[in-house]
Order: sequence, then structure tokens, then C-alpha cells
Amino acid sequence: MPRVAVNGIALHYDEMGAGPPLVLIHAFPVGRRMWEAQMTALARRHRVIAYDVRGFGLSDAPREPGAYSQAQSVEDARALIEALGAAPAAVCGLSMGGNIALNLALMYPETVSALLLCDTGAGSEDPAAFTARCEEYAAAADRGIEAFFDAALPPSG
Repeated sequence: MPRVAVNGIALHYDEMGAGPPLVLIHAFPVGRRMWEAQMTALARRHRVIAYDVRGFGLSDAPREPGAYSQAQSVEDARALIEALGAAPAAVCGLSMGGNIALNLALMYPETVSALLLCDTGAGSEDPAAFTARCEEYAAAADRGIEAFFDAALPPSG
């Protein structure tokens, strides 16, 4: 099970192929496995790396709310790329992963050779509302997966 230590935690990742590095960052609330089909296809020409963001999949999930932030996710992505000797890498992200990729490219342009953003917001929403929603999701997740999905995907009326 490949893991790399970054910023005081371990991130789980999958890697396949050879060639120019391509890092795939998953959407919320899924993990690296959402990229399995793409990894197989892209590995014909690239060294493809998909990882579980902090708190997702098989990566470490600190209990303290302060261990999570956009800036922390960007630092984790940068540290992962550096630790795996993959810089500069093409970075592709979907939704939450795209926001991480976008901010990685803005903060560390030397780490990113190309940027692919899919269904990604710029992060311009109200930070207080976003924080409250994340805390609601976390509380629901503590009650189990069904409670989490009820909070994340309320029934339409």
C-alpha cells in the first residue's frame, strides 16, 4: 500500500505508467479510486499519480478541525509531488480537487507544468457558509454514511 509522509500525516496514492508526470486530485466526497479508468488509459503515455486527499480514502484523517483547510490541501499536494520526485507535473482536479489544483498552480507555479480543471469553482463563495457546511457534513459522517449522504444530498422537494 503506497503511502508518503507529508506535513505530519501519510497520504495514500496509486501510481502507474511512465513518462511525464500527471497528478489526479479527486472530488468531494470520493477518493483516488474515482480515477481508476482514466489512470489505465493515461498510463500509456504518462506517469499517473492519484492520491487520497487528507481525510479521504486510505489517507490519514486527523480528528482536529484545524487540520483541514484549503491552504493545507495545497501544501499536501505540493509536498506529495515533491516527495515523489514528480515536479513539475501536469495536475488535473475535479471539483474540490480542481480547486486544490488551481490554488497549487497559483501558489507554486514551478510545481505545475499544466493545469486541467474540471467542474471547479474558484473558491469565491462565502467562507463562513462553506465552513458551516463542512462542519455539518463532518457531524453527519460521525453518525454514519447514511447520515452523511442525507446531509450532502438532501431530498429534492
